[in-house]
Amino acid sequence: MDSLCSLAFSALLLASPIRLPVNLATQAGQPYDARLAEQDLRRMWRTGRFEDIRVETDGNTVVFHAVEAPRLRLRRIHLEPSTPGLRLVLPEGTPLSRRRAHEIALEARNQLRARGFMDARVDYALEPASGDRADLRLTVAAGKPVRVKQVEFTGEPGLSPDQLRRALRSVRVRRVLPRLRLLPPYSPEAVYSDLARLRSLLVSKGYLDARVWLEAADVRGTDARIRFAVQSGRRYPVPPGDLCASLLAARREAERQGMLDFSASLAHTDLGAKIEHGPAYRVGRIDFTGHRHYKDTTIRRNFLLDEGQALDRRTLRKSLARLNRTRLFAPVQERDVAIHTHPDTGLADLRVPLTERKRGRWGISGPAGPLSPAGPLQASIGLLAFADPILLSWPALAVARPFSPGEGWRSGFALAPRMGWRASALSYAATQAQQRLLAWLGGDRLPEPELPVTVESPTGSGLMFCEPPQPRLGPLRNAAALGLQIFGYSSWGGI
Repeated sequence: MDSLCSLAFSALLLASPIRLPVNLATQAGQPYDARLAEQDLRRMWRTGRFEDIRVETDGNTVVFHAVEAPRLRLRRIHLEPSTPGLRLVLPEGTPLSRRRAHEIALEARNQLRARGFMDARVDYALEPASGDRADLRLTVAAGKPVRVKQVEFTGEPGLSPDQLRRALRSVRVRRVLPRLRLLPPYSPEAVYSDLARLRSLLVSKGYLDARVWLEAADVRGTDARIRFAVQSGRRYPVPPGDLCASLLAARREAERQGMLDFSASLAHTDLGAKIEHGPAYRVGRIDFTGHRHYKDTTIRRNFLLDEGQALDRRTLRKSLARLNRTRLFAPVQERDVAIHTHPDTGLADLRVPLTERKRGRWGISGPAGPLSPAGPLQASIGLLAFADPILLSWPALAVARPFSPGEGWRSGFALAPRMGWRASALSYAATQAQQRLLAWLGGDRLPEPELPVTVESPTGSGLMFCEPPQPRLGPLRNAAALGLQIFGYSSWGGI
């Protein structure tokens, strides 16, 4: 091939016609350059538009054999077998290709690995549907999960093993009863996440030069034993007072003003805090996508953040929590929201992707009838849980409106002739009570993120994580909320 470098080529051909042009560095009439041809090949692959590309040359002609991928859009995702816990939020109509399907399967496998399924395998297949729509079928072979059975510490940690264990979050073995332990799933990501937490604990105690590393991770079958090595080093004086509380309060004040960027650092000399933040933004546009069967106004009633207000991230998290409580869409997290800032105007546009839920197995449902001021009605045809066994064999027609925090008393009801007005009223009262108790127990909030703080020491810098304070009686509230959800969703498919 080197002998061809001085030759000029008379033609540059594409083996198959394509719909959009491709810009190539390799051009007719120029000397052949194998490096440029390889760059062209990589550039074409990165576009995601092709299923197969081959390059051939016969001395005076370069031929790119390119098979363009069909333009498909996602209709739905099928998981075989059903795998609880996998979170693949892709709205209907998402552009789909073999490369994108491979990325989705890889994301599913990574989620399984994070849950301890180290040998998980996820295969994919694209199945044509109507028109340009296609279904993505993911076949999951999870295997057996690996659990962390024991965690040990070696070296000179400066703190007791119990203090170090309490800093662990992902690989901490929790003892519930004398003979009952909860074994967390093992994954390399979980180990390195807790490595950072161990160092954060030591830094917060004044050990600014602390070194923590993984000494051993012994995985045998489904059991994993982890050993951390800890060298605390010199202990610097820690300033009095709760430093993290003051830093979290400063971040909260910055959030109220609409500041998206906030960082804090500490100097080793006096551990004085240095705070930096970006400009303040107000909400420009809020766009919702993926809601084919629901009006934009129905969604906005559950959103506390509005155009023109300061972009308060806590208010955004609370708005998403309220939206999730409607159970009309798959859960949305703060990281799913795309924020596009415009520094010249001081505005920030929000894009909230939504994926409509499938109705429960108790009925076939969807929006029915005209849209009312309070939102869409739901028509359900299915088997309802009546006490009379004879009625179980007959389909029942029900008109229902799922509970929505933004609708309040005008939602959360179901009208079914077979139930009667007493049962309908009781169902409505139970739904209202349940949802309002859930909001009081913490259902209208998403977890507040930790605050990473850079701590400078004579030998370098490290991170300390300030955790937001937990609500009072947190475990009791969570248990009560879980009980309400279990008993509430058991009737009427969780209206």
